Formats: sequence, C-alpha cells, structure tokens
Amino acid sequence: MKLKMENIIFPNIRIIVAPDVYKRVSKGKNLNISIKLKNNHVPVSQKGKNYQVQMDLSIENKEKDLIIEAIGVASFLLDELQDEEQKEFALNVNCCAIMFPYIREKITYLTQSAGLEPLILESFNFVDRYNKSKQQEESDT
Repeated sequence: MKLKMENIIFPNIRIIVAPDVYKRVSKGKNLNISIKLKNNHVPVSQKGKNYQVQMDLSIENKEKDLIIEAIGVASFLLDELQDEEQKEFALNVNCCAIMFPYIREKITYLTQSAGLEPLILESFNFVDRYNKSKQQEESDT
C-alpha cells in the first residue's frame, strides 16, 4: 500500500476564551480538558485513488469557558490497496495519524499566541479508536 498526503489546509480554527481563564492558567490551575475527534472522507477521483479526509477536533474544559475548534482537510493519494477493508483502515487510521500532528501544532501555536499556556495535545491512538468503533458496530448489529 502506498499512502501520500498531497496537501493539508485548515479552513476553520477558533478559540473561545472567557477572561478568567487567563487568570486560572497563569496560576497553574488545571483546565480539565476533554477532546472530541471525528473524521470523514470522500473520494475525489473516479479511479478511487484520491481522497479528501476531514478531521474535526473539539476541545473544551469542564467549565466550558475555553473552547477550541479546529477543522483540517487533507488530500491523500492511496495506491495499491488490496481491498475495501484495507482502504477503510488507511482512511480512518493512517490518514488521521498523518494529519493529527499538524492540527496539534496549530493548537499549540494558537493557544500560545492568544496569551494562554501553550496547549500541547498528547498523541492519539487511532488504531485503538478504529478497533473500538468496529466493535461498537458489531455489537449494534
């Protein structure tokens, strides 16, 4: 299998911050952040080798006075895939794993530029996420 990211763009990234968040962050108080991640993909060529993958990332703290939303869209070339299962895995795991560091970097830079402590997101296990979604699908049927 060959997989190549051809480009990535960020059509929407926004940070919504309440004024007292700056005070809590500067005092070193924990923001209790939760992360929601979803992705989807669509073919962009008739031969089924070019795909557009969109990753939506939503981060908020428990008090909901810090909200970060980011959308990343990347174009991938997938070649030499054996079957549909391999393609599904590549689009939901490999492509997302390639995109995530770019989104994580943008979040870190933008939170620092906004005057907050830089928010450095931990690595994300896309294989585990994929396996859990497959198990959920199987238990629903």
